[in-house]
Amino acid sequence: MYPTSHQYQYQQQQQQQQQPPSRRAPGIVLLEETDLYHNHNEFQDSHVLLSEPEFPVQQHARIGRPSLTVSQYSTSTGYHGMYRTPLEVISKPASSVDTLPPHYGAFRSGGPVPLFTGQYSGLVLNYLILGFFNGAFPALVYPLFSSYLNYTPYQAAAATSLMDFGWYFKWFLGFFTDAFPINRQRRKPYIYIGHGIFMTFMIAMACMHQVKPYMKDGEIYNANATSQGVRYVVPVMFSSFAHLLRTVACEGLMVEFAHREGEFERGRTSCIIVMMRFCGEIMGNLFVTMLCNSEEFGGDFSWSMPLAWMFGIFAIIAFVGIVLTRFCLDEELLPSGRQRVGTQLRHIWRFIEQRATSQIMIAAFLISIALGFKVQEVAAINKHWLNANTLALNLSRIFNAVSYVMAALAIKTWFLNTNWRTTTLVGLAIGAVIALPIELFTVWDVVRSSALWLVKDHLSSLFEAVVWIIRMLIIVEVAEPGYEASTYGLLTAVCNLANVVMGSAYNIAFASIDPELSNVKADTNRVRWHITTEMLVKLIGRLVFMVLVIRLVPRQKRHIREIKILGTPNLILPIAVFSFICLIFAAALTSNILAVFESTSCLKFAGGSGCK
Repeated sequence: MYPTSHQYQYQQQQQQQQQPPSRRAPGIVLLEETDLYHNHNEFQDSHVLLSEPEFPVQQHARIGRPSLTVSQYSTSTGYHGMYRTPLEVISKPASSVDTLPPHYGAFRSGGPVPLFTGQYSGLVLNYLILGFFNGAFPALVYPLFSSYLNYTPYQAAAATSLMDFGWYFKWFLGFFTDAFPINRQRRKPYIYIGHGIFMTFMIAMACMHQVKPYMKDGEIYNANATSQGVRYVVPVMFSSFAHLLRTVACEGLMVEFAHREGEFERGRTSCIIVMMRFCGEIMGNLFVTMLCNSEEFGGDFSWSMPLAWMFGIFAIIAFVGIVLTRFCLDEELLPSGRQRVGTQLRHIWRFIEQRATSQIMIAAFLISIALGFKVQEVAAINKHWLNANTLALNLSRIFNAVSYVMAALAIKTWFLNTNWRTTTLVGLAIGAVIALPIELFTVWDVVRSSALWLVKDHLSSLFEAVVWIIRMLIIVEVAEPGYEASTYGLLTAVCNLANVVMGSAYNIAFASIDPELSNVKADTNRVRWHITTEMLVKLIGRLVFMVLVIRLVPRQKRHIREIKILGTPNLILPIAVFSFICLIFAAALTSNILAVFESTSCLKFAGGSGCK
């Protein structure tokens, strides 16, 4: 006969009182104990992390083992309390992404940066100013030299190449800002210096004696304008270097702020910066288009702003940039002084040795090659078939900037964490396919409308902008913390060198083609078939290059981290890639120098049609 419940409990109490006291501290549970998941407190048995049982239980106290007698309701067990299915789902459980803290996966501490507060709005406004000069300066310089001063095509191209000359040194300036902090700051002092040098040259150009235009009221007004225009060349070149310096410093700060974002939020800062930059380009293009579009600049307006006023306004805007940097931009101070230059260079080389760096370099270079496929006769098509004037060409640049703003907004809102490979392929394919029918309609004289061509440019550039921004996000992701300006500048300089490669390749390819095939004004069937072939080559070339390179494009941010951490360092591949980049850099530098001199500007290597 089994003992009753009260008898069994009494026997357990007697046995426990006879046992020697434990030497363990109270509340410590040994792993060997069978009742591991019970809380020991004065021999009472209570389940840990269990809710109150929903069934009524016996009212008497339970000490030790549960009763062996059968009650009307069974006591809820630990398993039942932990694993039972709820009778009603009150709300949808939050996804794992929504429950993560905003700084999860960030490369830097501090959390996301509120860009539109008084403490950090200086970066956003500086990018607005940088974008303004990105749009205004090119829109002014080429008409200034080609129309106002009546430079020959090679001279105007040489002046433009001098303006772009500094961009090949982007990595060196980026390394300078990383390696040589001033007053324990790496970015703000160089933004000051860039704005200051730019403002100085703009003031000098505004105060010096202005050259009278070559043409006025349809007649030659100043026959010596070409020889007198040399005074503008040197200030323009040094101003471009100053503009590059402040751009590199702002880019380094942008990468630092982007690295403070969590994994699933990283990219928002970069997209906001892109939107502000291209909004500035829209403003700069509109400013020059509306105020410098008279006959002297090759336009149709009856009036234009004097050059002295234009340069004076540029100087005022640069001074506003200095003020905004001083009062609206905070930068974290470095804990100590700078390291030795040799140590810094070794850090950069370790970055180049990584498999992720070589892979992203090759991918970014080939993506830029794919985007570089174009139709060589676009300018002639606009002039002879579409009758586009200077105003229409400037509006085309404005619509191109609008496309980048829209693409950045779309990526920030919807496509920040989508597959980068799919987004790149789809964006490039759709952009090329949309442009082809309108281009063919124009070539074969089905519809020749400058408005339709403008819409085509806007739609195709919208999807090309998606590819461009994805490439930028990849570069931001792989940039090395502590050397943001150096690594970001190195990878973007590789993309710029791809444009030089494509330009030289087109010059060499077209040198062996009959010049009559490029005579758009003749509008013969041979010319039409030639341009149609170029358009098909552009479409097929872009798609083939993207299919070849797409495996090198990371799928998303975490994929880049896996490649960066798990990728085996390789000495041969980085040396080969870096040597190739240095070779292209030397070729681009030589090409730009040869384009400046009249005797060598006709060389195909320098962008000419060939010397005779």
